[in-house]
Amino acid sequence: MPDAPARSARAVPETARPCATPFDSIALLLQGGGALGAYQAGVYERLHEAGIEPTWVAGISIGAINSAIIAGNLPPACAAVEVDGEYYWDGTAFNELLAQMARELAASPQARMLAEAPGQAVYNIVQLVYRSPTCEGQSKDDEFSRRTMLDHWRAGYEQAGATLAHPDVLQLPPLAHSPAVFDFTHPTNKRPS
Repeated sequence: MPDAPARSARAVPETARPCATPFDSIALLLQGGGALGAYQAGVYERLHEAGIEPTWVAGISIGAINSAIIAGNLPPACAAVEVDGEYYWDGTAFNELLAQMARELAASPQARMLAEAPGQAVYNIVQLVYRSPTCEGQSKDDEFSRRTMLDHWRAGYEQAGATLAHPDVLQLPPLAHSPAVFDFTHPTNKRPS
């Protein structure tokens, strides 16, 4: 049996595509909740209209199903990433160590290669949570009537639009304040934390 070809330890570089944000990468994480998948669809529709395409999508339960649908419809789709014993990291610890290294060690080809890896990254975490009206009670996850699905979809769409109206969510935070966390859908959280 011939030896298997060596696998790359690096992610295939993404083709740059226009995005309405200054972020290099956008992750969309979707939770479970059965009928709440319609809420997620409304959120995604509004993001798409705003020109915000996720780089990564992941979810659990109905969120996993919606993630697969979104990933299957993303141009040019999500390329597979192979990891063959290599680790991905943001470089923060190495950059701090590099600043303390003896000059000759810091100038070595290995240290220079690591220094050229992407440096510190900054993140925003934007949380959108479906807030059910009191009439729904515990049925919000398993009520699949057309009216409920349309209500959930509309709620996701409207809440995503209201959140995108806050300019801070689309701005890179200062490194000292990263990650910046936002939740404008909760009645007590009208400003970033």
